[in-house]
Amino acid sequence: MTGKSRLTDAAVKAYRAEPREYEVHDTLADGLRLRVGRGGTKSWTVFYHRDGRNRRLGLGKYPVVSLTEARTKAAEALGRIKGPERGDPAREVALQRSAPLFGELADLFLQSQHFETRAVTTKKELRRIVEVELRPQWGSRKLSSIERHEIQRWGDLLASEGRGYMANRCREYMQLVWHWGLSRADLTVPPSPFYKLPKPFLGEVPRDRVLSHAEIRAVFDAIQREPRITAAWWAMLFLTAARDRSEVLRLEKREIDRDRKVLIIPREKTKAKRALVLPLSPWALEVLDAVLPLSRDLSWVFPGPRGDRSMTSTRRAAARLQERAGIEFQVRDIRRTVASGMTEIGIDPETVDRVLNHAIPSEARVTNVYQTSLMWAKLNEKRSALERWAEHLDQVILKGRGRQIVRRAISTARNSEGWNSWASMGRLPKPLKPRETWNQRKARLESEGRDLVAEHRMRQAALRRTRGPRGPGRSAGNT
Repeated sequence: MTGKSRLTDAAVKAYRAEPREYEVHDTLADGLRLRVGRGGTKSWTVFYHRDGRNRRLGLGKYPVVSLTEARTKAAEALGRIKGPERGDPAREVALQRSAPLFGELADLFLQSQHFETRAVTTKKELRRIVEVELRPQWGSRKLSSIERHEIQRWGDLLASEGRGYMANRCREYMQLVWHWGLSRADLTVPPSPFYKLPKPFLGEVPRDRVLSHAEIRAVFDAIQREPRITAAWWAMLFLTAARDRSEVLRLEKREIDRDRKVLIIPREKTKAKRALVLPLSPWALEVLDAVLPLSRDLSWVFPGPRGDRSMTSTRRAAARLQERAGIEFQVRDIRRTVASGMTEIGIDPETVDRVLNHAIPSEARVTNVYQTSLMWAKLNEKRSALERWAEHLDQVILKGRGRQIVRRAISTARNSEGWNSWASMGRLPKPLKPRETWNQRKARLESEGRDLVAEHRMRQAALRRTRGPRGPGRSAGNT
């Protein structure tokens, strides 16, 4: 049964349950209805149309929500529905109820193609922050229950603990996961709470470390004591301004074009996802000629210590070189140092950007369509820039000793590499000592007037003494 009436408090109280539930329309509030269930329960709803369908929005039960409050809520809901924002309150409530947990959304994101196409180091760091920071805090929360002020307070708490950088990364990666969910048509994700939400830590500034000439000389002096493979790798970083891991560390022999004297880095390895053509200066070609025989028949220019793949980490090599050079820097600072040095000697900034594989605004519209042709653009200018820089590095910064230092570092085999045994491809092979058998050792000790069995028993007794007394549940027969 459905009827219309000018509802009053007394009339609402007077309605009684019937065998079937029924509704009463309030004539003073557009769309407001009182629903009376078979058990006598009374509740308020707003009835409206959206996209050709009838929708209902629950406002609460009577008498918890009075008639006056119901009329006020109905007017607010209809204002959102018919106003400029054209809202759909019933759908928003349904979204909140069906929204996934943040942990579930994070799992889907980590399995998505959007995540897999990122750089290896980015994937590793993103996964670590999701598992270590975001999941313990938000993993069991429904997305619809997470409020803006909660996110901001959590970021402020991390920043107050001296973790400002991590606070910004957590905020950035949480937003990344949330917005990825919004882009999926098969997921029910509430609107983003990150709109105009400020960063929790405002003291983060981009790194601007540039090595001075004296520091560059100290680095090259330290390169002379590096393994031959890593010595060549350090030199190529200074001669090409390429990215240390993806473009140089994992350089393959097939990416070297000797006829055109260039490196052709495929788009899969570059951060910008654009193929890069890097001209090779005579000094860079000399370094490659010296280091390629060390990798034998492997496909990598800089193989790792086991020889089955390229070098995968620069952490130990960087720590070793910093200790030997006596200066503090990061490997990525070399790229910035080379770019600054090229600009210092008068090379056009646009040409420097092309060497660094930065986007050129005038080519942004056609990059995706004419990718193959654009990667060869301004090749002569890039070649001239890198050759001028190599000459400046050798003659001015290193005072004519650059080529000699690198040549000697790559050609001289070493018996010892200091405190770190990483990257041993450039070492002299160590002689293998034959392992002594029990009988051989017994005979040798007898020739020296010693008893092997007695010495073995003495060592076992000393070992038992160092282990301390037996526990309460152990005895000599249980050992």
